[in-house]
Amino acid sequence: CDDLHSRSLFPLPSDLESFLSRNAKQFIVTMIGRNDPVKNFDLAFEAARLVLEKSREICFVFVGINENDAECAKLLNLFPEHVRAISSLDDAAALINKSNVLLLTSKKEGSPLVVQEAFCFGKPVVGTNVEGICESVQHGVNGLLCSVDAESISQAIENMASDGGLYKKGS
Repeated sequence: CDDLHSRSLFPLPSDLESFLSRNAKQFIVTMIGRNDPVKNFDLAFEAARLVLEKSREICFVFVGINENDAECAKLLNLFPEHVRAISSLDDAAALINKSNVLLLTSKKEGSPLVVQEAFCFGKPVVGTNVEGICESVQHGVNGLLCSVDAESISQAIENMASDGGLYKKGS
């Protein structure tokens, strides 16, 4: 954790830093993963769309997927001020630290390091209730576990953003 905290002081790419600065008062949801079907970015995009149709107080950062991905591009077209996608990030510590919650929509996981990194910063996780995630995230304690569907995930994000007590449980 000490190493992560020191690395979180490093600057982010200027376009990402600018996005976060413009949305400093928003609730920032970040997903970090590789562009692989098991990470289920399409599910994350659908959940983000559902959230953003109801609230413009929440923003999403997706790391590990190109903004030209078809589903990502659709979301960016609909909500350009509330969504950012970058294909890679050398070190995610600063981004995790500046986020309010980590999102994981995986179909399965091993032992997700990014969850442990989020916990080092006191950040809760909204994740699918699947192998690998459910072993790390305790529902209602350090995050929320959801069914593998966009409605469940979007509801969990909305709950996390609107319930300060729930959010502070992760901190």
